Amino acid sequence: MTEKKENKSKRISKEDLKSVLGGTILASEKVTKQLPFVFFVAFMFIGLITNRYWTEKTIRKINRRDSRAGISFRNHRFVICHGFNHLA
Repeated sequence: MTEKKENKSKRISKEDLKSVLGGTILASEKVTKQLPFVFFVAFMFIGLITNRYWTEKTIRKINRRDSRAGISFRNHRFVICHGFNHLA
């Protein structure tokens, strides 16, 4: 008897499905209390993506500038590429 009750509790009922698809679950008090946290997490993800994009853009600019100046970055040391490659 207890197994049947556990199986029923694990299943998604039609009412739960209707509340999710219909949007009434978003109006519940539990969800509305969590909205500030959800917005905070979304803001943090947007900041993370923006920071990653800005960093990659800056690295590309530095690499472009260094390639024009004849400088390459190898083994965490700057080496001038005009005949001094044997030092790297």
